Amino acid sequence: MIRYYTAAMLLAVLISGSCRNQSITSEGEKIITVSTLPQKTIISEISGDKFSVNVLIPEEGNHETYEPTSRQMAETGKSIAYFKLGHLDFEINWLGKLAQNYPGMKIYDTSEDLDLIRGAVVQHGDHVHPGGVDPHIWLSVPAVKIQAGNMLKGLIELDPENAAYFTANYDRFMVELDSLDMQIRQIIEAS
Repeated sequence: MIRYYTAAMLLAVLISGSCRNQSITSEGEKIITVSTLPQKTIISEISGDKFSVNVLIPEEGNHETYEPTSRQMAETGKSIAYFKLGHLDFEINWLGKLAQNYPGMKIYDTSEDLDLIRGAVVQHGDHVHPGGVDPHIWLSVPAVKIQAGNMLKGLIELDPENAAYFTANYDRFMVELDSLDMQIRQIIEAS
């Protein structure tokens, strides 16, 4: 079990450590927004220089308690699309408001087709606590590959003229992820 956590932490560090929060840039650029830094890394690998990527939850933020400022919501409204993880508390609480205020912004669920880890339903006396979903879907290479595929579909829908560019970047990223997956498996097997 410790080997699994070591490998998961290695993947998380590799994915989240390569980028920093970027604010909305000058007008005229195509802007997309994601919830977390790991998402930015994934989508930037595919989108290259075709989009500016905004991260809504800051690096030090907690998705369970994060509340965007009105300025952040307005800046996010400049995005042509929002790529959500799908099960963060922040997204559950705020994306409806964002969609209502900015109906022209497309929202893509990057967790689509993932086999999610669900918590058990627990009964306490006369009430039931529903099991939640583990939102940390960037911690396994197979899950990242599915998310990347969902992001690729969204990017092609947003900018079909660059479909070949996005697909080439996606293919290269898949090779990198396969190599990373092999390294993680070797670390686990050697421990």
